[in-house]
Amino acid sequence: MSHPKFVTSGLFQCFEFLVLACGLSAFIGCSGSDPLLADVRGQVTDKGQPLAGVTLMFIPESGNGAPSEAVTNSDGEYVLSYANGEVGARMGKQAVLLTVTQPTGNESMPTTPAGYSKQIDVVAGENVFNFDLSEF
Repeated sequence: MSHPKFVTSGLFQCFEFLVLACGLSAFIGCSGSDPLLADVRGQVTDKGQPLAGVTLMFIPESGNGAPSEAVTNSDGEYVLSYANGEVGARMGKQAVLLTVTQPTGNESMPTTPAGYSKQIDVVAGENVFNFDLSEF
């Protein structure tokens, strides 16, 4: 399975981003505010085949609230969790980032392919967002 759009020098940038996002999540998650959350779930595939181990991060574009995250299961399915541990994502426009883990020799290293991001709108109720990497 090939993914043509890879950023080969972005490994450390990806790591720095995840560290920053986790730190921001902890800081905002402790603020005591109760954000308006909506259920978000879906599936990640590549040319119709489910992808396991893909990390999804939904980041509020407004800058208000913490990101929500999930990792796909063996069927490529995910359910987002907010920073405070509740299921869901903050309602509103979100930047969605997908990180695909690719095997490299004897180890796996996270790789953020260029263009594996989208903007979506989380609304009240249940939201189902399916992503096929071949469409990015």
